[in-house]
Amino acid sequence: MNERKIFLVLLAFVFGSIAFMMARPFLGYIIGAGLLAFLLYPVHRRVSMHVPDRISGLLVVMLGITVLIVPFLFAAIAVFEDA
Repeated sequence: MNERKIFLVLLAFVFGSIAFMMARPFLGYIIGAGLLAFLLYPVHRRVSMHVPDRISGLLVVMLGITVLIVPFLFAAIAVFEDA
């Protein structure tokens, strides 16, 4: 390898390392968002057969929020009532 290729590989490694260090605190959120997108995409595809894409996206987001938030609210209410 010539010096130019070595420099480019080293530069790519440095920038990749910096990007990873910047994203590391958010890695759990990034993985969770990817998992949610993976799980909710089939729902979006089914709903979008019957309604336009924008409305389908809105419905799927509202459904996802409801499915995630409502059980936590019930659990929080039960905890606060017991305390």
